[in-house]
Amino acid sequence: MAIDIDVKVQRVLASHPNILWRGISSPFRRRLRVFLRSRSRGDLIKLSLDDENKIICSQFTVDKITSFRNQGWLFIEDFLPNDLYVQLASEWPRTRWFQPLKSTEVSKTYDSAFKIYVKSEPEAIVPKALSHVYRFLSSKEFESQISSLSLDSGSMQCYWLTTINSYWGSGLAPHRDTPDIDRSGCDRRINIIYFVDSNGEGWEAGGTAILATNNFLEPIFIPRRLKNSLLIYATGAPFFHGFPPIKFGKFRRVLTAHYKTSEEN
Repeated sequence: MAIDIDVKVQRVLASHPNILWRGISSPFRRRLRVFLRSRSRGDLIKLSLDDENKIICSQFTVDKITSFRNQGWLFIEDFLPNDLYVQLASEWPRTRWFQPLKSTEVSKTYDSAFKIYVKSEPEAIVPKALSHVYRFLSSKEFESQISSLSLDSGSMQCYWLTTINSYWGSGLAPHRDTPDIDRSGCDRRINIIYFVDSNGEGWEAGGTAILATNNFLEPIFIPRRLKNSLLIYATGAPFFHGFPPIKFGKFRRVLTAHYKTSEEN
């Protein structure tokens, strides 16, 4: 859950004309999408997260691990092998599969879909293009890479995965995540944002930034490339994350994943 949000920023996000319209029309959008989904079940397949992962990605280098440990975040370009990335971007789920933005949601103004709690839902129904990436992000191999970023010896496990569509006016109010303290008294969670596709760069198209304050006045890092790039950050680090309303005509498509020390799961 988001905490330490600036109410003024939240009001700006909620008052964007496209967000207001989407909130008002949400009940209609929801019913329409339910109807369209009923006619498109062939778009989905059964995913077993326990199946063998067949994606091979480069290991985090010593420099990347050191950078993450020093600053609490890391940005990586060319994350997935190009052939898999191209397939994912070209076969991105259709809008009908996403839950429309609710009028009550004022700090995270975008549509989401296919949220899976990995340990309680080892099997799920998702689009084929997502299945390979979901399986990889929750695999022992990638969990091991995420664990290598931590200063302690605890192993990390993927807790949940979700898919997000953002559009003109979408924004994320700068915030911190609610602390989740483990048995050692530390918050060791790690989140990743995988930027799959966009038609813009940086803040114009929803580049989630690392910020010193809970407004957009002191950015520490703004990712410019929003295609096949990855932002990793420690949720317990002393900074905020968010992005201002996306510019007219721009969009972004992302996958997010959340990792915890295994004892928390």
